[in-house]
Amino acid sequence: MVDSPSPVTESRADLYPPSESLADVEHHDWSPTQIKLGRVLIVVGISLRAALYFANRSLWGDEASLAVNLVNRSFGQLCQPLDYAQGAPFGFLLIERTIVVLLGRSEFSLRLIPLLSGILLLVLLFVLVRTYFSGGMGLAALAMSVFSKSLIHYSVELKQYSSDAMLALLLLCCAMQIHRRLEANGNTGRAIGRFAIVGTTAVWFSHPAVFVLAGTACILAIRECRKSRFNIALPICIAAALGGASALIHYFLFARALTHDSYLTTFWASGMMPLYPPLKTMGWFYEEIPKSLEGLFGKSGIALVLLFFGLGCISLWRTDRKNLLALLLAPTLITLCASALHKYPFSDRLIVFLLPPLILLLAAGFEGICHALPHRHVWIAFILLGGLLAEPSVIAVKAAFNPRVKEEMKPALAYLKSHRKNDDAIYINFHGRPAFEYYAHRYGFDPTQVLLGDRPSGQVFLQAELSPFLGRKRVWVLRTNPDDKAEHRLQAALAALGAVEVEQDSYGGVQVSLYDLSGGIVR
Repeated sequence: MVDSPSPVTESRADLYPPSESLADVEHHDWSPTQIKLGRVLIVVGISLRAALYFANRSLWGDEASLAVNLVNRSFGQLCQPLDYAQGAPFGFLLIERTIVVLLGRSEFSLRLIPLLSGILLLVLLFVLVRTYFSGGMGLAALAMSVFSKSLIHYSVELKQYSSDAMLALLLLCCAMQIHRRLEANGNTGRAIGRFAIVGTTAVWFSHPAVFVLAGTACILAIRECRKSRFNIALPICIAAALGGASALIHYFLFARALTHDSYLTTFWASGMMPLYPPLKTMGWFYEEIPKSLEGLFGKSGIALVLLFFGLGCISLWRTDRKNLLALLLAPTLITLCASALHKYPFSDRLIVFLLPPLILLLAAGFEGICHALPHRHVWIAFILLGGLLAEPSVIAVKAAFNPRVKEEMKPALAYLKSHRKNDDAIYINFHGRPAFEYYAHRYGFDPTQVLLGDRPSGQVFLQAELSPFLGRKRVWVLRTNPDDKAEHRLQAALAALGAVEVEQDSYGGVQVSLYDLSGGIVR
């Protein structure tokens, strides 16, 4: 069903004549001042991300786990299951490995693709909102993306989540171009062709891209089938089928092993939506949704996110933009279905790719508030938007001047290098092992001369692992522990061996301690 013109917007046929390329059309509601504000926001967003990138913090455990695979393996070896229970799309691994070969193995090289993806996302969003949305809604969406905690964080982290979000937005742009051409009764052949090409390629660089492809294609195809325009619905289905086939090939060649990794399946178990009983499903939503939304605008913004989301859905529905609403909701619904089938966790960083369509829905909520309020009370909408952006913007600006660190392995190893003696023993716990392996040669350590811990299963395991050091007067223990319980188990194991701490220092989550086990016995 074709959306009819609303009292809020101008006639779509007037805005998008069939003979005009939609990629080149700018919304008539954008004033020169709004365009300038949009460009300023882009500059601010790039600056916030660049400041964190050039701060060059140490790779923390999860980043380092992927980094050691990228720097130590050949292109062919990347086809095999990765060490440290890591998983990433093969296309992403190939690009990262190529950059390592061309630019070296530094943190700057490894984080370049996430940074460029984060910047490209902002540029793509600016183009999208200028083309299809009003100035108010577009600027609100852009501001949310610029200051989003998750989008900033993952644009400077060696993982694929920033490129996941960028590719999801790119697919959404392709789907919306088809949607607008259908509204204007224009030729959709090229738009569907681009959708097919982008979708077929994106699934090799982003695991969840298939959910965006499937969701948006379903909405577009159902719309055309309801109008009996099967000649348009069929090419859309073919485009989705090509993307799905490409995703299946990638899955069976490179990603299937991830589903059989017991550590990963246990780690992400909470992200699988239960279907029965209903009370358990409701409890899961109550726990997981706020936890996932916290990464977008912080704890203080969760209530406002839900408010803007609800109002955005109502606004798009009431202004006859139901097809647009369905396009923005479809990727989330498909991902929830995959979660219910225990095929993909709906949790934390694995759903960062859903932020672009969510942000557009939140911006629609802001637009709806502006249109619902009398002109003299529009300031209320801006107060609410300011409340939503207050916490993440303050955090982002503070981080730009004083970047937060997670696990600073570089100064910890520098300290260890300057204080150790030739016959000192060194133990690195399992959580600190990937970062140590990445930085070891930079600081002159030979990993073969160091005891590298295995994945711990409790105090008894750690005690047995440390027992070869009994009788040694100088034993360095370097560890990064994910929680207090893990640190307590390590301390208990050392105490059981009679270890006496001689000196210690810590660096942003990494602790270096010198112990005397010369009088130790197993207790």
